[in-house]
Amino acid sequence: MVNSQPLNRGQYNVEVRTVNNIDDLNVIFGSSGFAKGYSLAPTQQLSWIGACYETLAANSRILVIYAQEGNEILAVAPVCRKKSIFSTYEQFGTRQLLEPTDFIYDDVDVLMLLTQKMAEMKMPLSLYRLPDSSNVPEALATSYKGRARIFNRTGKNYPYIDLTGRDLEKKLSSRLRQDIRRARRKAEKIGKVEFQIRSPSSKEEFLPLFNELVHIEAAGWKGRNRTALAFDAARREFFEKYGISASEMGMLRMPFMLINDSPVAAQFAIESGGAYWLYKIGYDEAFNKCSPGIQLIYETLRYAIDRKLIAYEFLGTPGQWTRRWTKTERKSHFVAVYPYSLGGIAASLGDLFRYVARVTSKKTPMDYIRAITKLMKSG
Repeated sequence: MVNSQPLNRGQYNVEVRTVNNIDDLNVIFGSSGFAKGYSLAPTQQLSWIGACYETLAANSRILVIYAQEGNEILAVAPVCRKKSIFSTYEQFGTRQLLEPTDFIYDDVDVLMLLTQKMAEMKMPLSLYRLPDSSNVPEALATSYKGRARIFNRTGKNYPYIDLTGRDLEKKLSSRLRQDIRRARRKAEKIGKVEFQIRSPSSKEEFLPLFNELVHIEAAGWKGRNRTALAFDAARREFFEKYGISASEMGMLRMPFMLINDSPVAAQFAIESGGAYWLYKIGYDEAFNKCSPGIQLIYETLRYAIDRKLIAYEFLGTPGQWTRRWTKTERKSHFVAVYPYSLGGIAASLGDLFRYVARVTSKKTPMDYIRAITKLMKSG
């Protein structure tokens, strides 16, 4: 590690480190505080952050701001930035993968040490999909007060099913229950129906299962729309590296639905922190009439309840298919911070023109003016 900048705050020591290789992350996250596992979301764990570092953030500048007491790290904020003055620092992989994530902390006062250091360094930030329970927006508002322009927007919700109570049938509508039974009968007319929930523990066990999932996902609507992993090399590389690490940690679950011993639906999920986190699901459209994706969700819900898990996290964003299962959603926030500095101005201009390019189609001068006016009014 290089570029260490210690800052003593009473009993704590706040440091900023430039990460040059995966070993640097292993040293930080291998400290005793994180070994206790109080960060429950998979996106806050080393396996996720390390996979992002090696793939999606490979060409970025990586900073890790953390607070330490003795040999124990109590809070950490890993962020990355494209190597351009017109870019902001953001969480690892959140913009590309659209999954909610937070900084890692167990105490708001310690979190404040991190945000104060960011303010002192005049760091521009774009933090996507912070959970509604996050203390980060308030901490940033306090630390950057009088130092930056801050935008705090409501982000997209993400759906989940509360599994407390354990009675799955009562959690599902009668229409959905009927559809599941009807789909099962149709599948059984085709042949033998089987469900498997695989828990690979090594790279060798994981890769064949992952390749099968990629193949199944490409055989569905995501393949037609070319949004499947088979057509996205960067995300495929991320999920491959993440799957290897999660397998070795014992938390990866790869469920399959099989008809006549052939896989027709698959999931990529994590069991961690008392919850089931669904990151990928795909099914073969050749079996669309028997709804293999729906059947596999139902079976994994039963699995989660049997395991006494407290939540089934769909993640992503709500859609018509998730609302068949649940209308319960968690809120999120998007926070952008532009310090009153040359770097902050440059970063804000970069974000502004990227926003305008995204929301305008013709991109005439008047289109840009309208989009900029709308953005400024919303701020």
